[in-house]
Amino acid sequence: MPGVLYYLRSRLAAAAKRFFLKFYKHEVSMTYDLSSGVAIPTPARGSRPSKYPFATMAVGEMFCVVDAPKAFAGQVSAAGRRLGRKFVTRRVTLTDSPNGLVLVQDGETPTGPTYTGVGVWRVADDAVLRKPKQ
Repeated sequence: MPGVLYYLRSRLAAAAKRFFLKFYKHEVSMTYDLSSGVAIPTPARGSRPSKYPFATMAVGEMFCVVDAPKAFAGQVSAAGRRLGRKFVTRRVTLTDSPNGLVLVQDGETPTGPTYTGVGVWRVADDAVLRKPKQ
């Protein structure tokens, strides 16, 4: 039996080689045409719109992400480093209203269903984000 398998394997390899040579007979050329004065195209990177509005935020503006992924804080930090800006994140509670989702302030009783998420604020680049230790 091993002899038959060896024979069939060799016949299959020979058939595959013939098939390859039948369709790919042209030789590969190692010469290239040189051109000068051709404009460099713009890079494709950056053409995708940003998922979060970090680049367009002014100081004092904020946005909320409901059910933010665990890696969201890392995305905020990376955006701050990339853009040279400071952002602050806090856990927030949102409630439904006729105007859409509204941030529930401290001490306020929400009316309707509530959602938890992460709020992102753009702060001044020289802002102190934590209370000084006493």
